[in-house]
Amino acid sequence: MRFFIYGHTHLLEKAWQPSSGLSVRVLNSGAFHRVIDKKGFLLRVNAKGIKPEEGLKKIAVEELPPCYTFVLIPSGKNP
Repeated sequence: MRFFIYGHTHLLEKAWQPSSGLSVRVLNSGAFHRVIDKKGFLLRVNAKGIKPEEGLKKIAVEELPPCYTFVLIPSGKNP
């Protein structure tokens, strides 16, 4: 394995190598798994009958559409 890429913390990190001396490079894509655009947000707050400024407090993360991403490293490339 040359690369280990994960996306859990929502923070993009630069590539690093473990101190154990392994030759694997670790990268964090900072992937978000729930995102929404303005149109989708307004549709949800209108459906709930709430004001947009209340939406972030009253819409559960699970109600947002999933957005699972992937990382593609072309052959011979170095991320």
